[in-house]
Amino acid sequence: MLVNKLAEPGDILCFKIVTGDEIVAKLVEATPTGFVVNRPCTVIPSNQGLGLMQSLISADINNNVTLKFEHVVMHGPVITDIENHYIRTTTGIQPAKSGIIT
Repeated sequence: MLVNKLAEPGDILCFKIVTGDEIVAKLVEATPTGFVVNRPCTVIPSNQGLGLMQSLISADINNNVTLKFEHVVMHGPVITDIENHYIRTTTGIQPAKSGIIT
Protein backbone atom coordinates (compact mmCIF):
# COMPACT_ATOMS: atom_id res chain seq x y z
CA MET A 1 0.00 0.00 0.00
CA LEU A 2 1.32 3.43 -0.92
CA VAL A 3 1.15 5.90 1.96
CA ASN A 4 1.70 9.58 1.29
CA LYS A 5 4.03 11.29 3.75
CA LEU A 6 1.41 13.61 5.24
CA ALA A 7 2.71 13.59 8.79
CA GLU A 8 5.80 13.14 10.88
CA PRO A 9 6.16 11.25 14.17
CA GLY A 10 4.95 13.50 16.97
CA ASP A 11 2.22 15.14 14.87
CA ILE A 12 -1.31 15.08 16.22
CA LEU A 13 -3.69 13.60 13.64
CA CYS A 14 -7.37 12.78 13.33
CA PHE A 15 -8.53 9.42 11.99
CA LYS A 16 -12.01 8.52 10.75
CA ILE A 17 -12.42 4.78 11.31
CA VAL A 18 -14.87 2.35 9.72
CA THR A 19 -17.24 2.48 12.72
CA GLY A 20 -17.76 6.20 12.08
CA ASP A 21 -15.82 7.30 15.15
CA GLU A 22 -13.22 10.02 14.85
CA ILE A 23 -10.03 9.50 16.82
CA VAL A 24 -7.38 12.10 17.65
CA ALA A 25 -3.93 10.78 18.56
CA LYS A 26 -0.23 11.52 18.43
CA LEU A 27 1.54 9.67 15.62
CA VAL A 28 4.43 7.48 16.76
CA GLU A 29 5.12 5.88 13.36
CA ALA A 30 3.49 4.57 10.21
CA THR A 31 4.26 0.89 9.68
CA PRO A 32 3.51 -1.26 6.62
CA THR A 33 0.22 -2.36 8.26
CA GLY A 34 -1.01 0.70 10.13
CA PHE A 35 -0.45 3.76 12.25
CA VAL A 36 1.16 3.37 15.66
CA VAL A 37 -0.34 6.10 17.85
CA ASN A 38 -0.09 7.29 21.42
CA ARG A 39 -2.93 8.43 23.69
CA PRO A 40 -5.85 7.94 21.29
CA CYS A 41 -8.98 9.91 22.17
CA THR A 42 -12.43 9.66 20.62
CA VAL A 43 -14.14 12.90 19.59
CA ILE A 44 -17.43 13.30 21.49
CA PRO A 45 -19.92 16.05 20.50
CA SER A 46 -21.66 17.74 23.42
CA ASN A 47 -23.75 20.82 24.19
CA GLN A 48 -20.55 22.70 25.03
CA GLY A 49 -18.83 21.75 21.75
CA LEU A 50 -16.45 18.92 20.94
CA GLY A 51 -14.91 16.88 23.74
CA LEU A 52 -12.29 14.16 23.84
CA MET A 53 -12.56 10.88 25.72
CA GLN A 54 -9.87 8.23 26.10
CA SER A 55 -10.59 5.68 23.35
CA LEU A 56 -9.51 2.63 25.35
CA ILE A 57 -10.99 3.23 28.80
CA SER A 58 -9.46 0.17 30.48
CA ALA A 59 -6.06 0.39 28.76
CA ASP A 60 -2.94 2.09 30.05
CA ILE A 61 -2.96 5.42 28.19
CA ASN A 62 0.86 5.42 28.11
CA ASN A 63 1.03 2.32 25.85
CA ASN A 64 1.08 2.78 22.09
CA VAL A 65 -1.67 1.20 19.99
CA THR A 66 -1.95 0.41 16.27
CA LEU A 67 -4.74 1.55 13.98
CA LYS A 68 -4.67 -0.89 11.06
CA PHE A 69 -4.94 0.67 7.61
CA GLU A 70 -8.02 -1.43 6.79
CA HIS A 71 -9.90 0.23 9.67
CA VAL A 72 -8.99 3.81 8.78
CA VAL A 73 -11.25 5.45 6.20
CA MET A 74 -9.36 8.75 6.12
CA HIS A 75 -6.88 10.72 8.18
CA GLY A 76 -5.28 14.14 8.31
CA PRO A 77 -3.95 16.91 10.52
CA VAL A 78 -6.27 18.39 13.14
CA ILE A 79 -7.27 22.02 13.42
CA THR A 80 -5.39 24.10 15.98
CA ASP A 81 -8.30 24.26 18.47
CA ILE A 82 -8.60 20.46 18.58
CA GLU A 83 -4.81 20.04 18.81
CA ASN A 84 -4.71 22.41 21.81
CA HIS A 85 -7.67 20.64 23.43
CA TYR A 86 -5.96 17.26 22.87
CA ILE A 87 -2.74 18.50 24.50
CA ARG A 88 -4.71 19.90 27.46
CA THR A 89 -6.72 16.68 27.81
CA THR A 90 -3.81 14.24 27.59
CA THR A 91 -1.09 16.18 29.41
CA GLY A 92 -2.78 18.88 31.47
CA ILE A 93 -0.54 21.47 29.79
CA GLN A 94 -2.20 24.62 28.47
CA PRO A 95 -0.63 25.41 25.07
CA ALA A 96 0.54 28.99 24.63
CA LYS A 97 -1.56 31.23 22.46
CA SER A 98 0.06 32.21 19.20
CA GLY A 99 0.93 35.81 18.55
CA ILE A 100 3.06 38.44 20.17
CA ILE A 101 3.72 37.89 23.87
CA THR A 102 3.47 41.10 25.89
